[in-house]
Amino acid sequence: MDWVRTRLFNRLRFALDSKVTLANVADKAAAAHVSGAVFYLHEPLPYSGLPEQSVSARDVLGFVNRVGNLLLAAGLKRFDRVALYKTHSPDYFFLGLAIVKAGGIAVPINPRMAHRDLGNYLAHTGARFVITDPETFTAGVQEVAARSSVEKWIFTTAPAVTTVPSLVLQRELPGASDQLEPVELASDSDVMIVHTSGTTGFPKGVLIGNGGIMSALRANLAIQPFSRKNKALFVGPYNHYATYLGMMTSMVGAAPVWALSKAEPETVLKLIEREKISVYVGFPDTYLAMYHHGLDKYDLSSMRAWMSAADASHEVHVRAFVQHGALYRVFGRPVTRSVFVDAWGTSELGFFGLTRIAFAGTQRYGRCIGRQSPIGHKVKIADERGRPMKPGEVGRFMVKGPMLFKGYWNAHDRLHGVMIDGWWWTGDVGYRDSSGRFYQLDRAVDVMETRQGPVYTLPIEELLLKFPEVGEAVVFGVPDADGSTVPAAVVYPKPGATADADALLQRINQQLEPKAALRRILLVNVDQIPRGLTGKVLKRQVRERYVDLVKAERSQAAVA
Repeated sequence: MDWVRTRLFNRLRFALDSKVTLANVADKAAAAHVSGAVFYLHEPLPYSGLPEQSVSARDVLGFVNRVGNLLLAAGLKRFDRVALYKTHSPDYFFLGLAIVKAGGIAVPINPRMAHRDLGNYLAHTGARFVITDPETFTAGVQEVAARSSVEKWIFTTAPAVTTVPSLVLQRELPGASDQLEPVELASDSDVMIVHTSGTTGFPKGVLIGNGGIMSALRANLAIQPFSRKNKALFVGPYNHYATYLGMMTSMVGAAPVWALSKAEPETVLKLIEREKISVYVGFPDTYLAMYHHGLDKYDLSSMRAWMSAADASHEVHVRAFVQHGALYRVFGRPVTRSVFVDAWGTSELGFFGLTRIAFAGTQRYGRCIGRQSPIGHKVKIADERGRPMKPGEVGRFMVKGPMLFKGYWNAHDRLHGVMIDGWWWTGDVGYRDSSGRFYQLDRAVDVMETRQGPVYTLPIEELLLKFPEVGEAVVFGVPDADGSTVPAAVVYPKPGATADADALLQRINQQLEPKAALRRILLVNVDQIPRGLTGKVLKRQVRERYVDLVKAERSQAAVA
């Protein structure tokens, strides 16, 4: 009965409440759930006054109200931007709620953002306040602060020394009022600016409206398997829109989740084993780390569903994870192994665009990233004018729906040519089959224009990953003398494996058509593969870093 109340009644109540906004969602959650934990913190937040581990919706509301009142006392005005740049932890979500409730716009920033970019991004968004911690600030942010126009730096705990105007939450929170009226928000009110991963350049500020995130919340409540029956585990990045949405779904649905600040694979796997977690929610880079760390030495039998957001996960990784746990059991014996749910999307979408559910017996991969959801976005494959393509024809992924972002902050020109009649081009290319399944072939900027025609990098990477010695593979194009492009790859060998680049090159090329044959494979360490803020590989930097090595090899071959 508890499960029925949590899963159906509470979720239905929020889904039908048209007055829920990002400003009052904590109030409504606290009113609906008088007691009981909605979050379990793996690491406590000593400055916050929150319980060390079991946090209720009322605990969250008290914290949100105190922080909101401190922001108002510090001079926060309506729609001021307040940035969050600190050590990864679940308080990104709590602090974000406080900012919006007090009338500001939350600007959560990944702490992996380089300091040279941080200063530019703070200026770009016009942040008046920044919430940080002493560890992050003293690791190089103080130089950014000295040059920035930020009016006040708000620290979680007291720094040893600071020369900037500041406020310390740990010192001020106990005396702050725990009562705060939420601001009124319309559907199109600006509430958040989340940044992209920077795969195509400087991270863009994605503007999120209240109506979009509330539409996403209602859709999420209808489909997510979080409940008191299914123990869920979240691993950041906590600045990411998808994590905000997931934590909000947990809070309003009274379905507690474990919130883990550090994504080290051993910590994650031990927690799954100890707490008998049944639903894991992470990003592809966390799955990659766990895959290389090794799964077999842990008891993962409690797992029912592995869930991944953003990029589609690789086939070899999916196949490994679904061997652990069981979706259904009869008399304690597994009937169906665990499932892997890929939710493909971007920050701009505001909700996943396509969903792929993989079982142990799934055979259809080949860069299949799923189907449309009846409660999510509309997705189509279109030409450059937005006209739909026929099944099997390669074109642009375009998305339309109420959860879409409002635009790019302070960069409206970035929408030119990518927004047509309400349909947004994601930057991906692929095709749809006659059964409604979508296949992602590449990012448009990464397509290799060879002499024989276009070649797509993602299918080649999937083939490379099937070789037992390959841990990670990145395919990229190298300019040729005639202006065309030739394919090449960098490969990170699997830990403990022996890899021979020339032998691997010969074997992979036997499986590729002539125009896709790789010119060279370079073996690299994992830290030699540049990544964006969410763990995505930055192929533009891969090209810049390794193009000369590939060209040098070709020059030597020509001389010989």
